[in-house]
Amino acid sequence: MAARYIGRETVSYVANIAKYYLAYKLISEQQAIRDELKTVSDASCVTALAC
Repeated sequence: MAARYIGRETVSYVANIAKYYLAYKLISEQQAIRDELKTVSDASCVTALAC
């Protein structure tokens, strides 16, 4: 419907921006979780001296 009024190229452009934003957001969240787990793992290695 929107493509009819503002053009197909614009709709496609906005859809691509949304797609890449979502991908970036998910990757960023995964990296934050990995960093947090690594920090916890490093801390437990120091206290247990088992690394």
